[in-house]
Amino acid sequence: MSSPMRELPNPNESAHFETIDFSDFPLHQIQKLIEEKVANQHELAIHAKERRTIEYERERIATERGLHAEAKRWLMQEVSERDNKVQRNPNSFSYLLEEEATRFAQDIDMLYKAYFPSDSIGREMIEKMLASGKTPDAIEIFLQNGVTAMPGLVKTLESRQPAIVYKERRVKRNSLDSDYEQVSALTHGFAHPTSITNYRFMQAAFGRALSAIQAVKQGRALAKNCSIDPLAEKPFKYMTDAAYEEWKNVMNGHPSEPKFTNPVLWGGEPPV
Repeated sequence: MSSPMRELPNPNESAHFETIDFSDFPLHQIQKLIEEKVANQHELAIHAKERRTIEYERERIATERGLHAEAKRWLMQEVSERDNKVQRNPNSFSYLLEEEATRFAQDIDMLYKAYFPSDSIGREMIEKMLASGKTPDAIEIFLQNGVTAMPGLVKTLESRQPAIVYKERRVKRNSLDSDYEQVSALTHGFAHPTSITNYRFMQAAFGRALSAIQAVKQGRALAKNCSIDPLAEKPFKYMTDAAYEEWKNVMNGHPSEPKFTNPVLWGGEPPV
């Protein structure tokens, strides 16, 4: 006669469960218990992945909101330092002023493309964040969020064109238009293209830093900054020799305390 089928013990009764001889139970019941355990482990893994995804999204949204808030704060600060009720009243000088301001912004964009040290800035960002105690994982999330958010900021600015005498005005008809056009009017059109340049190259620096921290996580050391040829020409025609030496140190990854803050020393107007 076959022995009567025994019920599997209650898993909650762990003290008794550990002393049971499972050889007395039918194989299909043991198999069922194993399958349930595997299913539970799989479900827990899915829940853990979902939690990580939610945390990542929260971090990304927080970073994006912070960047937008910082951009708005900068615009509002520029406006608050002057008369908030300044209106753009074109006159006979508007064309010349706005054309020169726009050309100056284009020159800055060209200088950024030629000399902006994205690699050096990205490396310094990583070094400072690691020195502050942040983990490589936390740094990677922060930088990834920044890289994701920056194109949105650039696109937001590029979708607008504040009114200047020789370009057609484009607006999105929301609260940003008024504040942004105030800043553009106060700077004769200079702020708009320069803001786009700044955020575009900030995105480049974030991208370099992200690549660097990913390399660190894979066990590789931070790459050294590209060195500047000692015989290379100065980036600005009237840059002093002392300022040029300091600039080379910064570009070569050996920054010192800044000594030259006067724009004339860095390449402004020629000395009299």
